[in-house]
Amino acid sequence: MSDDASTLYGGAPEPVADPVITDPAATKPPVSAGAALYGPDPVAEAPKVQKQQPDPSDPPTPAALAATEQVKAAIPKNIHQLRESSERKLFSPQTQFKDVIRDGAFAEVPGMAPEFAQAAVVELREMASDMQLLPDDVRMIGTALAHADTPLTDEQRVVNQDSCINAFNNEFGQGAKQAWLDARKFVAADPRRNAMVAKIGDNPQIAVRIAKLAQQAKAAGRLK
Repeated sequence: MSDDASTLYGGAPEPVADPVITDPAATKPPVSAGAALYGPDPVAEAPKVQKQQPDPSDPPTPAALAATEQVKAAIPKNIHQLRESSERKLFSPQTQFKDVIRDGAFAEVPGMAPEFAQAAVVELREMASDMQLLPDDVRMIGTALAHADTPLTDEQRVVNQDSCINAFNNEFGQGAKQAWLDARKFVAADPRRNAMVAKIGDNPQIAVRIAKLAQQAKAAGRLK
């Protein structure tokens, strides 16, 4: 696909990057949201060891507290501020997304300690709320990520990107370019968000959905 905005939208002279959230320079895609966000924990047990998952209802152990702090340290300042809003405090992401981002969801990620895996589950629910995702959105993204470790040929990548452009033009018409730019800004608001969706951004359904979420955030003043 061309990087030239005039090719995509007609008449725009400035060059721009590939559509929405595709990262053409990226290496092999992650196999799960947990691995995409955090990767293996360097102090975890060997992958072949059967890991006992912590019970979320138990008092936190020192290892669990340390894992939580490690995960929190990666939260950008702007996301911290978003979570302090009165609107955000009206409901609990841990309740809203518990059935689609389940406890133990990352238990089988190689090299990830059980305490860290559970901390990642908790944070991923918060990130879903940051984006104003619905449970069905989480399912769609999770399904796409589960298949994202299959490398695409150059031909398949071009087909996907062209499908994404057509989807934006059909959905947003003359506003397609702005919707694309808003989606890119929305994803870039949290580097962890970008890392998680970078491999599936040329999925037309996901790209259009993210653009709509970006427009909602912009209208609500959450996207500057």
